[in-house]
Amino acid sequence: MNRCRTFDFDLDLGPDFERFASEAKEAARRFGERLRDMAGEGRSFGFDPFYRPEPRPEEGRSPRYYPYPPVNAYKDREGSLVLQFALAGFDEGSVRIGFQADWLVLTARAPEAGPEDRRYERRGFRPRDVDRQKYYVPAEDYDQAKARAVFRSGLLTVTVPALDIPEAEAVRVNIVREGS
Repeated sequence: MNRCRTFDFDLDLGPDFERFASEAKEAARRFGERLRDMAGEGRSFGFDPFYRPEPRPEEGRSPRYYPYPPVNAYKDREGSLVLQFALAGFDEGSVRIGFQADWLVLTARAPEAGPEDRRYERRGFRPRDVDRQKYYVPAEDYDQAKARAVFRSGLLTVTVPALDIPEAEAVRVNIVREGS
C-alpha cells in the first residue's frame, strides 16, 4: 500500500502503476538524451529546454529556466517563418543576424550598465549579451536570401519566406505487356 503524501491517505496503486511510472521516467530520460544527441555540439532547437544555468552569487536567487532572449516563432498565412525576439534595451546597431547553412544565427551586445551608484527599487530584467544563438531554418524549405528583419520598440521581427516549390509535372508511364 502506497501513502499519498499530499492528502495523507492510503492509496493502493499496485505494482502495475509503479512499473508504469518507472518505465515512463526512464523513457523521458532516454528521450532527453536523444534530443541532446540530435542537436549536437554547439547547436540548439531554438532554445535548450534542458539548460539550467547556475545561479549568480550576487543575485542570491534561483536560476532562470527560460530561453534568452525570449522568442516567438510561428508561420504566417503565406507560410513564411516569423521569429520575434524580445530585445528590450538593445540598440539596433548592436544586433547581428545571418544564416549559416540551416541555422539563423543571432548575436547581440547588451548595452553598457547604468551608473554604479544606481540603486534599483525593482529590477525586472537585465539585458545580457546573446552570443551566436542558433535557430533552425532549413534552407530547403525557406528562402533565406529573401529574409527581412524589422527592429522596433525592442522587438526584432525576422520573416523568412517559404520557398515556392512547384509541384512536379505529371509524367505518364506506359504499361506494357510482359514479353512484348
